[in-house]
Amino acid sequence: YINVPGWIDYHVLEVLSGNVDALVLSAYFHKPRNGALNFGPHWDFDRALGSTDGRDANPRMWNTGPFFGATWWSRLFTDPDFWQAWVDRWQELRETHFALTNLHGLVDRLADEVRQAQPREYAKWRVVLRGGSYQSEVNLMKNWLSNRVDFIDRQLTQPPRLGSHGGRVEPGHMLTIAGPTGATIYYTMDGTDPRAPQGGVSANARVYSGPIAIDSNARVVARARDPNKRQTGGPPSSTPWSRPVAATFVVNLPQLLLTEIMFHPAPAPLGATNSSADFEFLELKNAGDTPIALPGFTITNGIQFTFTTNSDVTLLDPGDRVLLVKNRAAFQARYPGTGQIAGEFTGSLDNAGDRITLYGPLGELVWDIVYGDAWAPLADGFGFSLVLADESVAPEQVSEQSSWRLSAVVGGSPGMAD
Repeated sequence: YINVPGWIDYHVLEVLSGNVDALVLSAYFHKPRNGALNFGPHWDFDRALGSTDGRDANPRMWNTGPFFGATWWSRLFTDPDFWQAWVDRWQELRETHFALTNLHGLVDRLADEVRQAQPREYAKWRVVLRGGSYQSEVNLMKNWLSNRVDFIDRQLTQPPRLGSHGGRVEPGHMLTIAGPTGATIYYTMDGTDPRAPQGGVSANARVYSGPIAIDSNARVVARARDPNKRQTGGPPSSTPWSRPVAATFVVNLPQLLLTEIMFHPAPAPLGATNSSADFEFLELKNAGDTPIALPGFTITNGIQFTFTTNSDVTLLDPGDRVLLVKNRAAFQARYPGTGQIAGEFTGSLDNAGDRITLYGPLGELVWDIVYGDAWAPLADGFGFSLVLADESVAPEQVSEQSSWRLSAVVGGSPGMAD
């Protein structure tokens, strides 16, 4: 039954499994075709946030209903990694949507939408207003939310704070990290999580004891750990870890340039089964003076491609070029014996213009370009490509329209200088 795409009521699952006595949580599951089983959306919002239901009256306790008694629900929370993911998400949202000013602002906005209609609602149903007025009910909810987020925050180790937000820095940049009292700060420099699966300390983690010198590109990930922080009276699992905080520091920008974009190729020959898009390609060049290890570099936005250790090209020597293609067979039929092909990207380049972004292995933003078909009209379906006019430019200049021109010949020049 659950293999059928669509909505599945949790109650139906319980009846099917025989756990009729465990009908304790109102929720939906859904399973996209060929996808994993997903949880949500929530419902029964009328029994939440200090309503008159009674089960949710106390905001300062985990178990405001028999939620953790459900067989499937309690089993999820016995996994330390599942509970840590919940904590990570909670603390992330507390800095944005769940910041108290945002929560109270949302309550006020929604309450004001129905404020004029509320007297007519009351006149019809005569629902008891706690505190005697509509505004008192609103204030009760805001007070409940204030106590709720405070209770949860006090149960958790609060995340550390990085002294700077990353980006381009000079060699020797000193990074400070501040953490909550009583906690130990663990960090890594390679972008990995200082928390090991199931809650241990990663072998790559270091203990923060003072400012960190950034002498080369680094992806700093830090968590605070306080073994005295336990989440009692609620989930079967507990964690002493905060959520991670991270930033990428760039001392030397990788010299991996985008040198050619075939975004709207000429049509396929008559009788061919390929579409024009099958002949799309990108060309990248190592414009530096040292080899570049490609695994970890990622192209995203309009198209997607990540270099891995299994890519057909993993090391690019100075001056060498590498190609990413939409359809390898189609490309090789049009350009036989051409260049080094690392692999096929997913997605397609928009003929009217698109965004292409390259990130380095440590999350470095190498370049971010939004090209347009007006940059060179003959590159828009007439067989020409866009090429970088000056391959000695800095990676940051790749995004500028003035850095590009029309290819010298129809078909472009994949794998070689234009």
